[in-house]
Amino acid sequence: MNQYYCCKRFVSLLNPRLQAGIAYSYLRDEKLFLALSHPGYKMELNSKIDSLKSFLSEVRDIDERCKNFKASKIVIVNSKLRSVRDLEAKSIDSAIHYPERATGNFDINTDDEDLRAIFERIKVVISKNAK
Repeated sequence: MNQYYCCKRFVSLLNPRLQAGIAYSYLRDEKLFLALSHPGYKMELNSKIDSLKSFLSEVRDIDERCKNFKASKIVIVNSKLRSVRDLEAKSIDSAIHYPERATGNFDINTDDEDLRAIFERIKVVISKNAK
């Protein structure tokens, strides 16, 4: 249970932008695994791997419960799971909905009956959406 707490404590030491990129973390065989909420964060975290390693020692110094928290390596992986922050953000409907501006009143200038039938169906769909 202390490992879980220390992993969370480690993530809490990072800046908010990096915290948002980490979906979850866990420790296995003295390797700290950071699972990312989006693959775009991987390059950013790889470039800051040295500073992440320095935060590992800071966790041991800052928190008494993490004195035995040892991770010799940091492994960054992409997660298939969604972060809780992502799930909360999706609950808000941010999609923009526009009203239908077309009326479906247009002339069909064709002698082909199949094409005329297709255009008539299009007119019906447009008129339904306009209501």
